[in-house]
Amino acid sequence: MTPFNIGLLSLFSLGLNSISLSIKGSTVLFIILIILALMWAFSAYRKTLPPSSLVIRLILGLLRFATLCVVIFLIFEPTISFHRQVQLKPLLAVIFDDSASMKLEDASGNRLDELDKLMHNPAWESIEDEFEIAWFASGDSLRQLQEINLDSLQLHVIGTDLASSWTEALHRLGETECSACLLITDGGHNAGPDPEEVGFETPCPIFTVGIGDTAKIRDARIETLTSPQYAYKDKSTQITARVSAEGMEGQTVQIELLGNGQQVISRKTINLPPDQLTTEVNLEFTPVKVGQLPLTTRLAQSQDERNVHNNSRSCLLEVRESRIRVLLISGEPDYETMFFCRIAGKLPDLEIHTVNAKQKGGFYHTSQNELNALLEKSDVIVFMGFPDKESSAKARSTIQQALSRKPLPAWFWMNENPLFSNLESIWGKLPFKVSRIGPKTEAAAHPDHYYVIIDPDIEAVELPLWADLPPVQTPAFSINLQEEADVLLSFKNLNNAENIGPASISWTRNKTRLAATLGAGYWRWSFMNQGLTGSGELFESFILKTLRWLSTSPQQQPLDLKPVRNLYSSGQDVEFEATVLSGDGQYVESARIEVLLVGSEGESKIQLAPEGYRYKGSFQPEAVGTYTYHGAAFIEEDTIGTASGKIVVEAYNVEKETLYQNRDLLESIASLTGGQYLPSDSLHLFPDLLEAPFRSAKVGWSRRMFLGWDLWTLLVVLLALEWVIRKRRGML
Repeated sequence: MTPFNIGLLSLFSLGLNSISLSIKGSTVLFIILIILALMWAFSAYRKTLPPSSLVIRLILGLLRFATLCVVIFLIFEPTISFHRQVQLKPLLAVIFDDSASMKLEDASGNRLDELDKLMHNPAWESIEDEFEIAWFASGDSLRQLQEINLDSLQLHVIGTDLASSWTEALHRLGETECSACLLITDGGHNAGPDPEEVGFETPCPIFTVGIGDTAKIRDARIETLTSPQYAYKDKSTQITARVSAEGMEGQTVQIELLGNGQQVISRKTINLPPDQLTTEVNLEFTPVKVGQLPLTTRLAQSQDERNVHNNSRSCLLEVRESRIRVLLISGEPDYETMFFCRIAGKLPDLEIHTVNAKQKGGFYHTSQNELNALLEKSDVIVFMGFPDKESSAKARSTIQQALSRKPLPAWFWMNENPLFSNLESIWGKLPFKVSRIGPKTEAAAHPDHYYVIIDPDIEAVELPLWADLPPVQTPAFSINLQEEADVLLSFKNLNNAENIGPASISWTRNKTRLAATLGAGYWRWSFMNQGLTGSGELFESFILKTLRWLSTSPQQQPLDLKPVRNLYSSGQDVEFEATVLSGDGQYVESARIEVLLVGSEGESKIQLAPEGYRYKGSFQPEAVGTYTYHGAAFIEEDTIGTASGKIVVEAYNVEKETLYQNRDLLESIASLTGGQYLPSDSLHLFPDLLEAPFRSAKVGWSRRMFLGWDLWTLLVVLLALEWVIRKRRGML
């Protein structure tokens, strides 16, 4: 039966107590059917054969009417309910900060002792008399507590998100149900949304209880450490440290850069900046060895400086043998070539040589031997407008012979009228066919599989920037790709964002990576400065990342084992992820992966757990410094792959930045939400500060009778009684 609108028949109501019967369907139809059932039941026994007394006929009529009523009730799915209104205590959410900063020591002593004293404060008894309390602990997530003591807290989470702690608690309890929130914290806030902004929209008052000493202390710290993505052997490079201080303006300190074995490789003396300001320090050095180089910057401890946990920062720098050596061969000079050379020439990771082809053969200012030498030492070759219709067979032959001796990754920039036969004469069959010749048009270039193939880690940062780039010009042809090619960029219609063909593609042939870019006008991108500093241009990133991908040989290792990141803070779990490939390139889900970690405290071994085709695991380092990891994948007892690398665990921990109680923030949160700030020894004042009304709640029960045995049993009994009476009276 299709239910109609819900009808409600209220049988009676006494004060705050009520019993109600609800049915599915139309109440009017329900009443009409009851009346019809009554009429039919008594008309059926108005006369009987053989004749019966009035009493017998009335009894049979009532039984028939009751039976029909039960059937109607079953059709309309009745539910009987009993409810009453009760008054409940006001609801109070109490949230304990469960981050690592809550166990630090400051000028007033250990915060754990203060927190323990607060938990055992007799004032909680009077608060519980007036409020129903929901206890929570807020770390990396919100946990409801069953008992209130230090053992119920974890106090190891790195990162404090104050705003999310109370918004999540209110969401769980019901924003209209909770009368107030009591937030117990040191005021350290280093993650999530701004608590003062969230405070404007909080529907109930937040009362803050401060833990820790409120007196500010003298402190110097290294805020951030910035390094290039790569450095190169025997080439000078620099690390930039941003230093700040409180109460130490103008004081002279020494900052050092430490390399392998904690050896000092650079040193400077600086003057500390005023409060709320930072100063940048560039530390230069020259790597002498290829590989991963752990670096640590260390700020000398100053007089009266209490906290030294933030005086050092670390990073892991990858040192390569040399920069990416690019050979660019161009045909007739154009804007594309000019701006490509300008951008590539200023990128520190690239070493570019340009050779211009002559129409009558040969190359300007480059002999045959010089060209062969350039090809021999290059990592990537870029063709821009070469070969075209004007390119000589001699020039093409020279390039083809050199590449036959040493195949190089190549990037083809196809001009407006490329001659594909000339291009295939150098590199062989291309992974596409020209499908039509048509008019050129303006279009937007947008990433397709670009980030999946080139650099997945940067997609979230760069993807929004593509919408601001100037349009480019599509070629006067379109192509149909074969299966071996991937689309890096696609042309999009400027009006409806419809895909109108590939703009840049990639493929691999004989273990050599190749790419092709179609159309023209990419040089316009060089005028669009992207990012906050105006220095990180998307065009630079596109050129550098594509060349870096091309220069890396495609290798399919059986075990791909990587840490989630290379740098961790003390107290953080080091996390690993891995995948295992079989000989035919399929993911293996039944492998056993073991990782051996070697650090200053000795060796640790972990086993990664399978999660689908991925494997994940973590371990808690006991000391700071550099760790070397060695992983191995096993199927039964056979080793099918190995991998190794390094990670760095630095002494710095963002929770250790909470050197004193941030009373200003706690007072601001309380003021914005209509609450009040309380020192930890003033908890007894809280009940007098909040006048919360009792909550009204409806309690009771409901029963869907058609699902139980009641009506079905009654139906059988009524039918049986009517049958027995009719049988005894000879009416059957």
